[in-house]
Amino acid sequence: MTDSCFKVRYRKKLIPKRRLMTATIELTRRCNLNCIHCHNRLSVHECGRKVLSTKQVCDILGQMRKAGVMSLIFTGGEPLLRRDFKEIYRFAKKNNFAVNVNTNATLLTKDMVRFLKNNPPMSLNISCYGVTPGTYESVTRVPGSFSKFQGALSLLKGSGVRVIFKFITMKNNFREAARAEVLAQRLGMRSGCFYLLGLRVDRDQSKNALIKRQRLNVTETVELFEGMGEDLRKFFFSFPGCGPVEGCGAASLACTVDPQGWLTPCTYLSAPRVSLITTRFDKAWDLLALRESPVKKKQAACKNCRHTTYCRWCPGASYVETGSTEERIPYYCDLMEGLSRVNAIGSR
Repeated sequence: MTDSCFKVRYRKKLIPKRRLMTATIELTRRCNLNCIHCHNRLSVHECGRKVLSTKQVCDILGQMRKAGVMSLIFTGGEPLLRRDFKEIYRFAKKNNFAVNVNTNATLLTKDMVRFLKNNPPMSLNISCYGVTPGTYESVTRVPGSFSKFQGALSLLKGSGVRVIFKFITMKNNFREAARAEVLAQRLGMRSGCFYLLGLRVDRDQSKNALIKRQRLNVTETVELFEGMGEDLRKFFFSFPGCGPVEGCGAASLACTVDPQGWLTPCTYLSAPRVSLITTRFDKAWDLLALRESPVKKKQAACKNCRHTTYCRWCPGASYVETGSTEERIPYYCDLMEGLSRVNAIGSR
């Protein structure tokens, strides 16, 4: 049994007990980049929307700790845009949270790297969009952003901060994925490659059209795996009963708090939701319980599909794709069918 499979089976035992373990905190949805694939960045007109104050964030974190939350993911948007990031981070560390931070890294400074070295996160998860200026900035759409990214890598190299290097794969950059992995290894960073682009949480159709045009098709996905020297079979879960959705912790092991203080099951599911401005966290958590488990929703959506064990379908993805938490996702269906045929041919 693989370690990932063990984790899924362990999570499956805890899910019915609603043993809250981790929370994602969206500190802001503002970002200094304008990435073509972004699923939750606010538009310029929405950036003035009121967000939780420092005191409110820390108060919610205190309530979460009492409720048993052990680990946090600070994310955005770009969380380092918040001027009070250090204050919130210190509060979380003081309250013995295991803290992870998602960032594009372009705002990292010597001072911030020194701060993180002295107050180490479980992981600093940095997103990479390319290893050449043209490719990187074709994704971020911000001139000069690649130079800032390179500068951040130089600051992090040898700093002692535990970094996970996340390459976000799309049509604009997938041929640089293998080079990005080599770069991460050279810098002493763990790396991962992400290849299923999610649609907008606000379901903005014009922005979704851009994301859909960036998604890899079957041929490109195969080329990606071959270019990285990976066996295509690694795309799939090999053990029966270890499908991704069975380990889904939405509203059972995990939750998300958005910048306005709404508690939701995950980043992609905006309902049910409960305001943490007006409701104590322990009560809000009780109200957040899903009527049906993600597994049951998948059974309703996918029925007897032969790819159901390893398909990355989940209620959140279904919602942003279709507006329902119980619908098939055509992109996933086509990709799974195409890849399974290629995999069957390659394994003969």
